[in-house]
Amino acid sequence: MYKNMKNNLIKSLPKLQVPLFNYVNYIRYFNSAEIEIMAHLLFNSEEWNHHYSTEHHHDVHYLINELWKIFVYYCSPISLKNIPYQMNITLLARSGLFFSKLTELECDNSSRYDQELVTSTYKAIAKICRNIQKINVNRFEVDNEGLAYLIKVQNGLKEVNIVMDENNSYTNVFREIRSQSRSLNQLSFSGIVRLPNEIFTSMSNLKSLHLKLIHECGIRHKKESYEVLPLNLMRALENASLPNLERFSLKYNNDISVPWFQPLHIFQKLISTTRNGSLRKIDIESKLSIYPDSHIHAYMKTITTFCPSLEFLGICNRRRYTKILELLADQSPDSLHKLYLKNPLYIIKYNLWDFLDMWKNNGRSLLHLELIGMIEVKEEYEEVFEKFIRKNILLKYSAIKGKSFCNL
Repeated sequence: MYKNMKNNLIKSLPKLQVPLFNYVNYIRYFNSAEIEIMAHLLFNSEEWNHHYSTEHHHDVHYLINELWKIFVYYCSPISLKNIPYQMNITLLARSGLFFSKLTELECDNSSRYDQELVTSTYKAIAKICRNIQKINVNRFEVDNEGLAYLIKVQNGLKEVNIVMDENNSYTNVFREIRSQSRSLNQLSFSGIVRLPNEIFTSMSNLKSLHLKLIHECGIRHKKESYEVLPLNLMRALENASLPNLERFSLKYNNDISVPWFQPLHIFQKLISTTRNGSLRKIDIESKLSIYPDSHIHAYMKTITTFCPSLEFLGICNRRRYTKILELLADQSPDSLHKLYLKNPLYIIKYNLWDFLDMWKNNGRSLLHLELIGMIEVKEEYEEVFEKFIRKNILLKYSAIKGKSFCNL
């Protein structure tokens, strides 16, 4: 069949010239899903149907397998998106050059796949591929032992990004992520995030932690002043020890019908585990959250103490920003030059004016200030921004809901 298919391909594309060099050798990025799509499109193309009898049976999976044979024997990619779970295991075993040089792997760990097949594929790749630096896991629904093993055997894994779809625990995979703590420097979890309590306890070299929660947070406790994050995540952050952390970001949705107290004490504890002023960026975002003045005082003191090199701060508050802005102008590190005020419902013109005057009087550097989220853009805000940009206190890239002042 392959010989007939080849002959008909050549016949159907008569204008093609023999390439001057072997393009296949230069392929460095693969997306197996796109390869399958192209194979299916080929059999549905007008050229193919014109030159090849529609009555003949076309085995698209056979063609895909033949294409992969070419790739695994002649290519040495650095990035593979969508692992070809249907690839013949024997072919995988002979594809040393193809997988041995992979540095980035993206896989879809959906429960819709045959898990025995997926496990076998991961383990076959793991026998050859030991130098992956970045693993992206989409639709992480199954605690697959093959994926756990693949993570375990890597030498110098630096980054893991996982998108979670189900409200389950993933014991095996998280255990092996922790086993890579000596080399890991970036972790990202998004979706319906559930983490074991000890996940961040041994990440001494982690530099970046990004959390993006898509589920609604906010179970109020009558006697507690902090209740917006899932309990398992709060415990994981509370138990964290991240001495070399440089970037921490957390984005979550909470019920906007009532204001929610952010668990600033949890963030303070996390910040206090950093050492030597490593933290450069703190970015926390929710829909509607509030800070009691006593909490924000303690929070700013923690930042001042442990983050002398902080450059970026994202903060959100439903209450008036008077006290927060005063503390920021007076106590924030001198290195701070990018400030995002998120969902500032009750900020007023004079809050901004006084804050920027204090910023100037304290001899601080040019500030990139942005107001973003649920805020009504008013001309008086623009007036303040324009004035302080002209006074060389605000950078012209400062913005209100994405509107910058670059033309000034």
